[in-house]
Amino acid sequence: MKRRTKRLAIIAVTGLVASGATAATSRADERTRFRGQFQATTRTVIPPPEGRCDDEPGHAAVVGLLEAQGAGDVDVLGQILDEQSQCVRADGSFFDGRFTFTNRKGQSISGRFFGALVPTFNATFPPETAGPAGAWIVEGNVCVSGGNFGRIRNDCRAGRYSPARGLAHLNLDGTGDATVFIDQTIDIGKRDRDW
Repeated sequence: MKRRTKRLAIIAVTGLVASGATAATSRADERTRFRGQFQATTRTVIPPPEGRCDDEPGHAAVVGLLEAQGAGDVDVLGQILDEQSQCVRADGSFFDGRFTFTNRKGQSISGRFFGALVPTFNATFPPETAGPAGAWIVEGNVCVSGGNFGRIRNDCRAGRYSPARGLAHLNLDGTGDATVFIDQTIDIGKRDRDW
């Protein structure tokens, strides 16, 4: 009888440890859907501010800093204001993108992105024009790095990027507009959320 009781006790303890480990793992793996869209007005700063668009050797020349301000809706924040910028190369690729989405309560989520402006049939780019112009398909990769909305895990540091897609219309005078869609998951700690 004692031997059977010991076996049951060992099985019970092992089961509790295993279920505790599973619960901890599932809590650690919880991610929140981060989906939204925004429209923005853009301007291209040529040349970019000194030090903002320093690039690695071997890439196409940097032609400008594309800045954008706009508004949209992101499911975890609600209606947002968007501020972003990215360095644009002569081949249409962009790098060192930075964004911040801020809602009406002042809560924000920020991150980084890179990608390419893929030309449509009426797009032009250097040397034909000083900077990119016309309609471009946006093929970006975005990650979330922080903000003051909850306890956000830095996906950029972990190299966890997700696709962002859209359309940009860039004018020869450096102005334009863009519409971008994002759909990914992010890790926001449950505490400190103000829903």
